[in-house]
Amino acid sequence: MTNHPNRSSKLHHFIIDADPQTGEWRLSTLVYDGMVDADEFHSRKDTEAVHYDQADPEAFPCFAEAAGVEIGKRTVALTMNFTS
Repeated sequence: MTNHPNRSSKLHHFIIDADPQTGEWRLSTLVYDGMVDADEFHSRKDTEAVHYDQADPEAFPCFAEAAGVEIGKRTVALTMNFTS
């Protein structure tokens, strides 16, 4: 496993629908998907329908609200599904 200063072995994972043209998140679709292995998540490849990213939970309080658990300040994994 490659050590990276921003990575730990597990990340909180969220899934959200986003507009395929603008990338704007549809917050009403945000769901907490539990923990995901960081290396596995970072190895995922984007497609036309899905984009994998990271987000700062402090910048987006919606993550803590959706999770219902303490997620701390660590970067979260985000899967964006592009839907019309």
